[in-house]
Amino acid sequence: MSRKLYAACERLHEEDLAIAQSTPGLRAEDQSADDQELSDDAQEQQRLTQRRILREQQEEARPRLRPRLRDAYERGATRDWSNLLRRPQEPELELESDDGLLEAATPETYLAVSRYVLPPARA
Repeated sequence: MSRKLYAACERLHEEDLAIAQSTPGLRAEDQSADDQELSDDAQEQQRLTQRRILREQQEEARPRLRPRLRDAYERGATRDWSNLLRRPQEPELELESDDGLLEAATPETYLAVSRYVLPPARA
């Protein structure tokens, strides 16, 4: 992922959190276990209503988000990884790690791919 793309994704995440805070309980990850008092149809209707409200909030925010994301993307090109990641050092490769990641980094980009999702080598 490039620094520009990382900065834009970070900004989008911040904006998504702001929408979530203004509409508590509407995102799928904010949902509690199904309410046992409601019928299946009522639960489904509740989920559809919550999704509709959240989608409306996201659509309403879209015009204001585009310039913010564009700005974050452009600023990402001039920021070091240490500033983007809010850590004092550049991303480090853990080549001996057992987590199954294949990693690569340049001053501009960082990439990590799970070795378990790659297609098998051709013979």
